[in-house]
Amino acid sequence: MTWRGRVVLFLFALVLHLPCLSAELEVADQVSTDFGELQVVRLPYEDGTYGPPSKIMLNGKEIFLPPNTEPYVSLHGTYRLRNGQAVLASSNCGGSGCRIDPLLFILLSKRGPPRVVTHPDFFSEINVIKAIGKSGKVIVDLGYYRQKKKIAVLELGNLSIAFKKSTNRRLIDDECKSLYAALNACIRPHSSPSGCPNYSNTDFATGGFSGSNAEVWHVRFASHYPGFNRDGFIESCNSACESGTLKSYEVFRSQACTMPRPSPAVHTDSAPAALRR
Repeated sequence: MTWRGRVVLFLFALVLHLPCLSAELEVADQVSTDFGELQVVRLPYEDGTYGPPSKIMLNGKEIFLPPNTEPYVSLHGTYRLRNGQAVLASSNCGGSGCRIDPLLFILLSKRGPPRVVTHPDFFSEINVIKAIGKSGKVIVDLGYYRQKKKIAVLELGNLSIAFKKSTNRRLIDDECKSLYAALNACIRPHSSPSGCPNYSNTDFATGGFSGSNAEVWHVRFASHYPGFNRDGFIESCNSACESGTLKSYEVFRSQACTMPRPSPAVHTDSAPAALRR
């Protein structure tokens, strides 16, 4: 067989094989970039069904595969940089208990292959992920972390995380209502022989609350917002457990969803009496 015949045979075989290759993967999400098509794909199981969206590909080539413990991949947006583009993505372990997604950037550039950039603190404790591109960098609002504003900045290929104090003293109403609903978990031990739970040393921000999955997460989310009054919430929970009833929402809001104003500083004149005359 001549070389031309072999080439024709190879191309014919390749065309026949292409549908098989495409059938092996299922596209879960797709976005166009300056460097080609970016796809999140599902891998097939032996029974013909497909698994979670667990791989990111660029023009048919794998560029990101998450760890086995967090196989659910999502895309959040693409942003222009000075020398390319950044793709914001996340991975998740799946299930009702997996509500905090580790985030990452995939940097696309003509200068080299795709590069993954992340940070141990690149996540949102309250499910807030708002990114904007500005002057060649990407700024990501990650909500609040332990009452402080959390901001991630991608600039010149480097990712940094900053925490800023907030002056807010009042918890937003939606979070306060969710917190109030979680108080039902405080009523349940009312007749329990073991008595009411002791939350004096509990860290609510890491899930240290006894209740249903939804109630635990309501308290966890709310505790990160400025305005969450930990002592007031514990007092409200103890009252609900001891009495078997809830106080009104208005009373609860004033106790658990509002921080008192700081006491004004007292300035003393420490100058010697001779100089004060």
